[in-house]
Amino acid sequence: MAKAGANYRVGTLYSLVTIALLAVQHPLSLLAAEKFSVVNFVFATQVILLFSVPLLLRTSKARRDFRSLITSAAYLKYFFVLLVIGLVGHVLYFIALSKGHPVTLAAVLNLSPFWAAMVALVISKKAVPTSYATFFSCLALAFVGAMMIAFSQSKDLSFSSLGSLSPYWAFAIPVPICFALSGTLIGKWFVDFDEMACIAVTFVTSSAVLIPITALVSFYRSDLGVFRDAGLELTLLTIGTVLGASVGLVVYQASLSVTDNDNGFVSMFFLLGPVLTSLLSLVLSPWIPELKFEAGPLFLAGMALVAAPIFVFSWRARNSDRKATSKRESREEEPALARS
Repeated sequence: MAKAGANYRVGTLYSLVTIALLAVQHPLSLLAAEKFSVVNFVFATQVILLFSVPLLLRTSKARRDFRSLITSAAYLKYFFVLLVIGLVGHVLYFIALSKGHPVTLAAVLNLSPFWAAMVALVISKKAVPTSYATFFSCLALAFVGAMMIAFSQSKDLSFSSLGSLSPYWAFAIPVPICFALSGTLIGKWFVDFDEMACIAVTFVTSSAVLIPITALVSFYRSDLGVFRDAGLELTLLTIGTVLGASVGLVVYQASLSVTDNDNGFVSMFFLLGPVLTSLLSLVLSPWIPELKFEAGPLFLAGMALVAAPIFVFSWRARNSDRKATSKRESREEEPALARS
């Protein structure tokens, strides 16, 4: 179904909700990432995602489109590609989270707007909704702020301490590329289908492949016993996964739909990720000591540099949207005036 035009006002709202949901996932998944192996982490999250499928198929349109997609060999090959992309991102996310703090991870994932813009440009031929000078200036400031946040968690705040920072944060760099690529490809390949149906098929196809494989590997390694005394870890992982990887993906796809698959615009709001993740970690840290972090002047300055580009980019993009809408309405009025 063709889009009547990008609605950046609604897209802004959906994008903010998306990043709020995604930010919840990092701190709530931390304990499970530290306790489980990568195989068990993938197994647990796939089971959780599989049981969240009914939440995605509440409407008759979603169920109808789900049946059409899941029974089509032509479409299933596309979901296999999405499975590979998702698995790569999932494993890299686990490695980064299991060895680092979720606040630092969120700061690294802050680079997602750059990658998303490149993906949108290459896959969808979608230019950024502002000038390139504005876009890359915002990204440069946000990048500096993200690195300041990561640097602020070092005990030795000197340039020599850069080498002591955990190198595992680098595994998170390709994660937003996988996330943005999946979202853009879904919007490109399944434009005529319900977003929730597409996400549901993605979960079912990945679970059908990964659950048996990871279960067999864990059984062979006698590693399944770890789940017996992991009540808190599994509970938090379930909440974070459902909100972030399930509901968050649905809202993310909705934000792409209303902005005509403009991944660069949508992902720019992911710059708020470090702020929201830090706030949630701060709230939960009295009960989960692993979430404690240093919130000193350098950290706060980094937060400010992360948040400032959001306002600038949103304001410029909305002005650009208004101008485009005004021009479109003027062109539509001209034929009507000529006929009268």
